[in-house]
Amino acid sequence: MRFTQVLFCLVGAAVAAPHSGMIDTAELRDVGTIHTEANYQGVSQFILENRKDLQCYPINVGMNDKAQGMHIGAVQICQNVHCRFYTGDKCDGSEGDDWCAEASGPGDIPDLKTPAGNLFKSYACTEGGVGSFARPANIILETVPHDASAGM
Repeated sequence: MRFTQVLFCLVGAAVAAPHSGMIDTAELRDVGTIHTEANYQGVSQFILENRKDLQCYPINVGMNDKAQGMHIGAVQICQNVHCRFYTGDKCDGSEGDDWCAEASGPGDIPDLKTPAGNLFKSYACTEGGVGSFARPANIILETVPHDASAGM
C-alpha cells in the first residue's frame, strides 16, 4: 500500500468535522468533505488533493483494499479545486460503466443528486484546469457558495 493510501485511510477514518488545522503540505492537502446524507449529515470523510500528481483516491476502502464506495448525500469543497467523483474505482473511465460527476470549489452541494444516483467509489481533485482529467465529466454539478459554518 502506498504512503498516500495509508495516509488517506488514517485521515478518512477520523470523523470529518469543522477544523482549523487542515492538512496542507507541499504534496498533500485536504480540500473538503463528503457526507453520506444531505445537509452535511451522516458519516463524513475528508477529500484530498495530491498537489504533485493527479491522484485517484478510493472511497470507503474495505478489508480487501478495494473501494467499497459510499452514498454521497452532500459535498463541501473549501479550496479552489475541481473534484470528480467516479462510480468506478480507477478515475479514468476505463471501466465500461464508470460515470463521473464534477464539482468545483470553493462551493457546497447540500443535497447531491445525479442521473446515475449517488454511489461513488473514487474521486480525484486538482487545482489544475479540467484538462487535467482523462475525459470529460458526465455532469457538472452546481454548487452554492461555501458555508464554513455548515460543517466544514
